[in-house]
Amino acid sequence: MKNARQWTYQTCTELGYFQTAHQHIGMRASVVDIEYFKDLCEQVFGKDIWPNVNHTNLLMGETHLARPNIFFTNGGEDPWKWAGETSVAKHSGMEAQVVDCENCAHCVELYTPKDSDSNKLKHARRRISEWLDRILHHRGSQVEQAIKQATQ
Repeated sequence: MKNARQWTYQTCTELGYFQTAHQHIGMRASVVDIEYFKDLCEQVFGKDIWPNVNHTNLLMGETHLARPNIFFTNGGEDPWKWAGETSVAKHSGMEAQVVDCENCAHCVELYTPKDSDSNKLKHARRRISEWLDRILHHRGSQVEQAIKQATQ
């Protein structure tokens, strides 16, 4: 996984989404517990690395996100979609898209596009691209205005 280090860093410092072994359901080895992840975080990123989840939740709005310029995507077959947003309020500055197609799992919209991708996936990528263009164009206009004001 190319992005494993970045995700691990974010998990170790902010999110704490550690998938530990359940006491009665053996999907993961029992050694995969919180201590396992504490050791992992320390070995990879150094001492005193551990997420302050309460601070992150407070900063990000807990379950009441109210931040602009966020686009949530979830694959229709993505088990994580229930931890994310599948719809958002109009005029919130956020958008959400469920990519509901066959084999559309976690992060499917980030994979290299192929001609064989479903039309729903192609549509989702276009929607994301158009949204990014709007955000970047708006931000670029704000920067240009600030430069003009500073040089007058």
